[in-house]
Amino acid sequence: MIRWQLISTIVHADTEALDAHAADMARYQRLQATLAQDEAYLRTLTAHTEARQREIAATELAKREMLERLQVERAAYERVVRELEKNSKDLEAMIQKAQVPPRRPTIAEAHTRFAFRWPTRGLFTSGFGMRRHPLFGIWHLHTGVDIATAWGAPVLAAAEGRVIYAGWFGGYGKIVVIDHGEGMSTLYGHLSSLLVVAGDEVRRGQPVGRVGSTGFSTGPHLHFEVRVNGRPVNPTSL
Repeated sequence: MIRWQLISTIVHADTEALDAHAADMARYQRLQATLAQDEAYLRTLTAHTEARQREIAATELAKREMLERLQVERAAYERVVRELEKNSKDLEAMIQKAQVPPRRPTIAEAHTRFAFRWPTRGLFTSGFGMRRHPLFGIWHLHTGVDIATAWGAPVLAAAEGRVIYAGWFGGYGKIVVIDHGEGMSTLYGHLSSLLVVAGDEVRRGQPVGRVGSTGFSTGPHLHFEVRVNGRPVNPTSL
């Protein structure tokens, strides 16, 4: 009897040990499963973080490249503005030297006495006056009006007069300048070709060139100026 009780006690103890071991194994397996899930989540999180870091790095690189490009473009635009301002002053001096009027009119007199025809048909894309670059914030004087039209369209003399310049003139590209007497002159810029030479006498409406995009220009158009004593005035006010 004692022996049987001893055996029963041993068996019971072994059963409890086996049950405890089974419970431990179950907990271990649950922990393993949880660990595997955590590791998978960590890998996903790491991959997402690395991808986000690459996106941020790419965005920062793009911003730096854009800033550098804008700085280069701003510097180039400033050079263009300076050159155009110099060109305008040089034109003023050249026109004043070439003109020999009996009397120089005032701008007010010119407004009432000078009548011209528009040199070409098209869309007025930029007017006379101060304008500000939308991105760089740089102000400069636009000394004429821009008329967008087809490449090669004829450009006609606004009034009769004498050609005092026909050729390349810096940022204006190919230009024609006509002296109409009494201090009045007109300029036709960014031409693709010239149909007159300096010294020619032209009549009102006579072709003097063809529309182009020479010089500092982003597309075919005519840059048209009216000058009084060499200084630009608003053509639309005459």
